[in-house]
Amino acid sequence: MITLLEHKFFLSEIIGRKVYLKTEHIGRLDDMVIVETGKLPEVSHFVVSRSFGYPSLLLPWDKLTLISNTEIVFDVNAPHEYERVPPEGSILLRAHVLDKKILDMDDHEVEIVYDISLHFQAGKLYVSEVDFSRRRLLRRMGLKKLANWISEQRQETTGLLAVCSALTRAHRGIQGARQAQCAQGKH
Repeated sequence: MITLLEHKFFLSEIIGRKVYLKTEHIGRLDDMVIVETGKLPEVSHFVVSRSFGYPSLLLPWDKLTLISNTEIVFDVNAPHEYERVPPEGSILLRAHVLDKKILDMDDHEVEIVYDISLHFQAGKLYVSEVDFSRRRLLRRMGLKKLANWISEQRQETTGLLAVCSALTRAHRGIQGARQAQCAQGKH
């Protein structure tokens, strides 16, 4: 049975946490492997980095027993059985998704993924959303108070920004119409 203190958290909050095999400290969480299972990708394995040149561990989800605010615990007796790298073609959340630009369906760059939201439901851990907000980036950098202040300011000025944006679009439309008239020799 898995115990989680929080059922929703961000990848950046869990990466780097201490990992224990029962009561023995074995390393730190380095990454998570996901598999596509329908609507939401599911976490299948955890990559644990180890110090002193020991090879990384690839621990399966079903061996997880606890994720707390400070540690992650697995029920594994022989760590050497899990010394391996993720298989070729695996999707690693930190290495392949976090801090990467994503593309839309037409291969246009959209945004950079600043964080990934994970949600525990029905005994499984799912990737529920990616976060593109600059606020999340600031929080990752340790600037939580600044991120919250900017968020508050943004909420106050949302109405003003919408008006300014509409005026800018209208101005561009008028400029475009003038340029089209000039090109046709009407002006």
